[in-house]
Amino acid sequence: MSRGSFNLKFVRAGRHYVQAAPFWLSATDAPQKSSMTVEARESAPVENIEFIVEE
Repeated sequence: MSRGSFNLKFVRAGRHYVQAAPFWLSATDAPQKSSMTVEARESAPVENIEFIVEE
C-alpha cells in the first residue's frame, strides 16, 4: 500500500470538494472514502484527512 502526505496551500476559506485520483465528475459516483467536502477556515489548518483509494 502506498501512503503519502500532502499540503494544499493558499486555499480560500469556505467549503471545498477534495478528491483523490482517479477523479470522478459526480461525487455520488466516486468510491467511498476517495473524496470529501472540507471546510477551510482562515488561519486554521484542516488536518488528518484520510483518503482510501483501492488500486
